[in-house]
Amino acid sequence: MKILYCILLFTFPFLYAASSNAQSGSASIHIASATGDTVCSGAYIHFTASYSGASAPHFHWKKNGTSVGADSAGFTTNTIGSGDSIWCVLYDDTVSIPAATSNGIVLHLAFLPSISAISGSASFCEGATTTFSNATPSGTWSTSSPSVATINSAGAATGVSSGSVTISYTLIPTCGSASATTTITVNPLPDAGVISGDSIVCRSTSIPLTESVSGGTWGVVNARGSVIPWASSPTWVTGVYPGRDTVTYAITNSCGTSIATFPIKVVGTTIYLVDYSGPTGCGANDGRILLTNLDRSTGYTLNYTLSGVAHYDSITSDTGGQYEMTHLIPAYYTYISVRKEGCLSNTIADPHVTSTIILADI
Repeated sequence: MKILYCILLFTFPFLYAASSNAQSGSASIHIASATGDTVCSGAYIHFTASYSGASAPHFHWKKNGTSVGADSAGFTTNTIGSGDSIWCVLYDDTVSIPAATSNGIVLHLAFLPSISAISGSASFCEGATTTFSNATPSGTWSTSSPSVATINSAGAATGVSSGSVTISYTLIPTCGSASATTTITVNPLPDAGVISGDSIVCRSTSIPLTESVSGGTWGVVNARGSVIPWASSPTWVTGVYPGRDTVTYAITNSCGTSIATFPIKVVGTTIYLVDYSGPTGCGANDGRILLTNLDRSTGYTLNYTLSGVAHYDSITSDTGGQYEMTHLIPAYYTYISVRKEGCLSNTIADPHVTSTIILADI
């Protein structure tokens, strides 16, 4: 019977725990680990023994039946293999045999995760959305700068402002964490800036316009004006036909085209001398000169010279676009011209000769 007892004690120490506890009457021991039965490869794991019923305790720690550690209520190690079993035998100086044997903890070894590379575009535009992916499941997406780009849980990133940003995909399993990253560029949307300058251009004359952003292309919409290309600012716009037009300035990049616009008014109408008649007598004032092809509006100034004296009269055309100079006395009316919105027509040197006047309006 003693031989059988020794065989059981050597082969199955846990069975002995029950026997010894029964013999000692009151001693017991229990071990635990803060991380349970899982340990990361290469990491330290600490076991703690709690006991009762021993007045002078001693601790014999076992790993797979081999003595390890010191005579202490705690045991720490980082040499663990998957399936290793840890237990502790409690001795008491007052008893010559083991007082109790603890529960055993069978360990499972975990490893740092591996993660695939991120797939997706290396650049995209402000306001655009592109989707990134990773073949490793259960990760979390994040961005280093939400002011440049945001990303949601599905990996859809949206450009917020131009710049560089790092996109990360992170796994946080039992052992540590692993991240895959990629640096992307959010390209700016094109910005054509603003055009500045005078909005009135006389026909056959040019005005300078300036842009706030360099590198663009100038144009006009209705061809009432024309752009004179220059290597540097300002750019000159020439009035071609009377009317309203829009000057454009376009900036193009990989994210599209931005167009700044600037309305202009090309001023210049052809005015004809259609009829005239002199005073009926030396003292009469019933002479007349008839001009036509005005634009049926106010705001004109009629310029002429009467016997060498310059005159400037505010005039308004009639509904037919005509204006008649009346109550003219016998004299030479020369250098007849009109001005509107800063544009002066050419002159009719002698009212006895039909000529053409260029007016500054539509």
